[in-house]
Amino acid sequence: MKRSMMNVRNESVCVRVALAVLFAACLACVSEEAVNGENGGNEKEVWTFNPAKLPEGYPLELVNAEVGSVKDLLDYECRPLKAIFKNRTGKDVVLKKILCGCPCLTLAKDYSNAKVPANGKLELDFSIDGHSIHQENFDRWMLFQINGFPEVFFQLAGNRVTKIRYEPARSINLGTFAGDVDWKRTIKIISDFEGDITLEQPDEHPLLKFEMKKTGAGVHELTIMPGKLPMKTGRIRANIRVQVKGAEQLTGVKQYGPLVIGVTGEVTGLKFALNRENFIMEREKIKEEGKGMLRTFVILREDKKSRVKMLSMHRENVKDLDSYFPVSKEEEEKRPLDELETWEKIAEDIQVELPEGVKLLKKAAERRIALEFEITPEYLEKAGKGFLQMPVTYQKQSVGTVQIRWR
Repeated sequence: MKRSMMNVRNESVCVRVALAVLFAACLACVSEEAVNGENGGNEKEVWTFNPAKLPEGYPLELVNAEVGSVKDLLDYECRPLKAIFKNRTGKDVVLKKILCGCPCLTLAKDYSNAKVPANGKLELDFSIDGHSIHQENFDRWMLFQINGFPEVFFQLAGNRVTKIRYEPARSINLGTFAGDVDWKRTIKIISDFEGDITLEQPDEHPLLKFEMKKTGAGVHELTIMPGKLPMKTGRIRANIRVQVKGAEQLTGVKQYGPLVIGVTGEVTGLKFALNRENFIMEREKIKEEGKGMLRTFVILREDKKSRVKMLSMHRENVKDLDSYFPVSKEEEEKRPLDELETWEKIAEDIQVELPEGVKLLKKAAERRIALEFEITPEYLEKAGKGFLQMPVTYQKQSVGTVQIRWR
């Protein structure tokens, strides 16, 4: 559910990555003397509303400086705030832009080209979202741009209070896996509110299935499962949103939640390859050996090269993270690739596009499947000189194309 104060996503709201770098650079390199212009150096001066360090003749001043102190912002609270600026000149002032330096800050509307009348006020409505802040103590900024004047920063500083804890982690990484074996991951969600809350069932997801269960006062368990097997190949980047009931009664905070739980991973599918794709024979030799019949074998094998490479690269990047819970472990246990039964099941899902006059027999063996093609004399006479192409797929994914040529 989108909050009403998060509807404006325009140019005046965010160029946030660039601004964050700018703010950090300014704060890190500018000393107190540089701000006050006392060192006589070449460092760029930084102007701020709070504390009041404004350039000479600047038209606006912050009336309610206390708005810049954000106390006890809850982890999933979206707190609405209002900053009031006074035009201290006898002329109208037109804002060029107000830019936010953090995704946690959202303007209620676009203030680009907003007019502040002479001796009038600008009421700046905005919100700050605790979910987008990851430090206990924080500093955030907005940047005011007015033509003909230096840029001025408006500071927000405060502390964030965590009320929701997760075990083992708020986000989990499933690693790189084939996606044809069932699995489950459970996250325990623990509330530190002085009272009970209830978490609702998350919305449906195209790849994943969820089950929310309350196991005690303020304690829930979220179970994450594949929505359908085999899973669709591709990356998983899921932000599971969980609505909270009861927080407003306990805290008086109207906009608490939703909780956001992350699930990442990559489904590659169970990959195979043909050990050979071309088979060439002379027409006369075909007649001599098979009386017009041709039998040839094309062996399917697991294509480990690309899959193992992706797995090793992925594990190297995330193996030390507490949130890494690879599904590949279950796949190795539940689908042992050195057993004949596994390959017999795989053979059932192997499909080949056969033209009329060509027959196929699939033979499962240990770690391979043999495809035996039988081409009738009628097909050879009809086909004449040339070649035969037959696409091979496993669960609708391409394995390769069998090509049989003759002269």
